[in-house]
Amino acid sequence: MAPTLSLDPPEKLLKDCLADCAQTIPPLQIRFAGGWVRDKLLGIQSNDIDAALSTLSGKDFGKIFQKFYEQHGAKYKETARDLGIGNTELNKIVLVEEDAEKSKHLAVAKMKLFGLEVDLVNLRTEVYASDSRTPVVQMGTAEEDALRRDATINALFYNIHTEQLEDFTGKGLDDMKNKLMRTPLDPYQTFRDDPLRVLRLIRFAARLDYNIDPAAQMAMKSPEIHQALKLKISRERVRAEITKALDGPRPAKALLYIHDLGLFSSCFADPAESNPPSPQNLPETYSHLGEILANDPLNQGLQLHQDSAAVPWLLAAYTPWASSKPEDAALAIKEGMKATVREAKLLTSAITNRRAISALVSQVSTPDNTTTRGTIGMSLRRWGASWGHQVLFALLCELQTDPAAPLRRYEAFLHRLGELGLDGTKALDEKHVVDGRKIKEILARGDKGGPANKFAADLVMEWQFDHPRAQVEECEEMVRRRRDEILGCEARMLEGKGGVAARKRSLEE
Repeated sequence: MAPTLSLDPPEKLLKDCLADCAQTIPPLQIRFAGGWVRDKLLGIQSNDIDAALSTLSGKDFGKIFQKFYEQHGAKYKETARDLGIGNTELNKIVLVEEDAEKSKHLAVAKMKLFGLEVDLVNLRTEVYASDSRTPVVQMGTAEEDALRRDATINALFYNIHTEQLEDFTGKGLDDMKNKLMRTPLDPYQTFRDDPLRVLRLIRFAARLDYNIDPAAQMAMKSPEIHQALKLKISRERVRAEITKALDGPRPAKALLYIHDLGLFSSCFADPAESNPPSPQNLPETYSHLGEILANDPLNQGLQLHQDSAAVPWLLAAYTPWASSKPEDAALAIKEGMKATVREAKLLTSAITNRRAISALVSQVSTPDNTTTRGTIGMSLRRWGASWGHQVLFALLCELQTDPAAPLRRYEAFLHRLGELGLDGTKALDEKHVVDGRKIKEILARGDKGGPANKFAADLVMEWQFDHPRAQVEECEEMVRRRRDEILGCEARMLEGKGGVAARKRSLEE
């Protein structure tokens, strides 16, 4: 016997309102569908409801419901007030027009009532062309609508008239009981029609801690499905699914499925890249990252909790590019994952600074360490605001070759930062006690800029780190003493640039 759903007051009032409206236009039947039903059975609160309509498009029903609520809304508002439900006003229903050639004018309508977001959409059946994941959509039956969906657990309906659950695939309720992700129809054809369903099944399996049906896994391993995922699916859609998985409660599970099913290059590499790096070490890397995130001194010290939860996992997935040129890694993450400018810059910075980070960590973590506070502080400033994630990247790369020792070194490094008062953003937040104007005055350069000013500003900052209790006058005196050194540095830099330019002109001549 199918389980019953217990609706909360806003859901029940919405159900009654929609059912009363449907009675005025028989034989219309309305079902709550998909994700809301699944989450309701799992005890997860969801304010997003898909209302599936048997005989009308969302657009047509939306117009009818708007008029119905104008005429009869008073009684539902009164009931809502008695139950303490707010948001009783129905704003103008928004129509989302779909491609007329593909959907036969079966447009979706969106509305918000009683605090619930509702999508009004007709039951549908889909026919796919061989070269596209966009189907030709037509009116369908409830069974056809259920069978077209990505997973059996997403194909359940709640009939608002009978107040019964409906499982037209015959598998959805059992699969929820058995914690199994499975496609309603043949998995190979399902994924060939729409390869994005591969990533959707992985995302839901990770989110819900379900297993993926072995037959579906076999289809997911198919080279043809991998190729279809590269060619038929926009990288923006791939990014959206993977980012949701990495932001979820079990990112490692999603990434391990991607690895084990041979989907790494289809997800992360530039689709045009014929020979991406090997992901061989990634399972161990994901395991190490899980341990790091559970290690409070490391997690807090690297400030990993202050950014999106997906960022550390995204960095871990791109450790195969650690030995590549930074620009090649940037191209991979931009084209493979449609990365933001910030994400691409983080990866290139992590690769560029990886060896310097490892070297400094090794120096600072030794018992007889003599590395100055200024050296450490200036390093953190060079690495910038993302220094914590860059250090994480270096640590993950080291753990691939030495699974134990690096953790102790990096913990010691972060502990030393705390002792020196350089933890968090403190090194980056430090302000120059002698500003640029005063530096120009001391160097007697008037308004002239150039490398000398930058070199002097860095000297000032490093001196501050090494003399945290010194007076401003002492810092100014340091700049005066080193004036010849500062100007000489600039002369050498300009001479070097001039020499390069002269050699270039000579070659051209």
